Amino acid sequence: MNLSYLLDILKYTLAGVGVVYIAFYLFKPYLDKAEKLQILDYGALHLPEGNAIEVARAFKRVLLPNEVVAASFAGFTGLYTDIRVIDTLGLNDKYIARLPIQKPGQPGHEKQAPFEYLINNKVVCLYPWPVKNAGDNNSQYSVEYEPNKYLTFGSTMPYNEVIKKFQDRGFNVFYKGNFIPNTKNITLIENDNNFNFETGNYLHWTVEGTAFGTAPQFRGKWENSTKIKGYEGTFLVNSYYDNSDAAHGKLFSDKFIINGDTITFLIAGGNTKNTSINLVVEKTIVRTETGDKSEELIRKSWNVADYMGKEARIEIIDSASGEWGHIVIDDIQIGQTKSGKTSCL
Repeated sequence: MNLSYLLDILKYTLAGVGVVYIAFYLFKPYLDKAEKLQILDYGALHLPEGNAIEVARAFKRVLLPNEVVAASFAGFTGLYTDIRVIDTLGLNDKYIARLPIQKPGQPGHEKQAPFEYLINNKVVCLYPWPVKNAGDNNSQYSVEYEPNKYLTFGSTMPYNEVIKKFQDRGFNVFYKGNFIPNTKNITLIENDNNFNFETGNYLHWTVEGTAFGTAPQFRGKWENSTKIKGYEGTFLVNSYYDNSDAAHGKLFSDKFIINGDTITFLIAGGNTKNTSINLVVEKTIVRTETGDKSEELIRKSWNVADYMGKEARIEIIDSASGEWGHIVIDDIQIGQTKSGKTSCL
């Protein structure tokens, strides 16, 4: 055995060690992210392929064959699903692959799908990821496809379309970790409290301050109105008074008896207690909710089963100034869940 042979053995051994080290270095961020997000256990190693397999399982449960998703690990996911998966880095898409390089440096990660391209392709699920808790991974939407298993994702579709799509298929749907009640499972109880503001005035409400004006807003009165989506009917409450977040005010409903186990409403605007809607029972706030720094109205709900038969008031508050110092409210409803199960808020 000559020296040259020994040097070759040493060289190839070191090369092998180097490959292992580089592989670990490349995959370590995925391992760390999986541990941090409590990713479902698909094996001893939380590699991207394992998550792609689970995502493909979720696709089979929640999506139709003609629907489209977009992800950055489509090379893995595409092996396990017949759903069309657009790789946002261009791995399996000619249009993206032929775009100019945007971020020189890391091969295979130098291009990115334009959002408009994803919209035109009607992408339902954007950057899906499987997690144990709704809202993990900081994604907008979470769909519970199996007990305690959630597919989180963004979407190019409007909020109301995403929620309706998956609720109509019988799934529990969450937005930013908050359960969204399916109004089809709630029998609405008629009331004369002007909770939908469709009288065009503040009948059965008391107004303090200036933020809410002298009447509910007729759609396009203030500048932010063009951005408001998802409202019902013609009138809504909008405290962006005189095109500014500076004004403060409160709205108080007349007292009413809680005669259902659920109160739902549409809400948008700021996300602090200074821009909130509250349920007050015996002079105590027992339920509260805020917006999500968005002008898109989101259906949220309160479980009020413990307060049925009690006298209550609803208050809407704007004591905030500065960015997102306003609140938008519409279509407050009292209902009774058909299954006897109340919402989880």
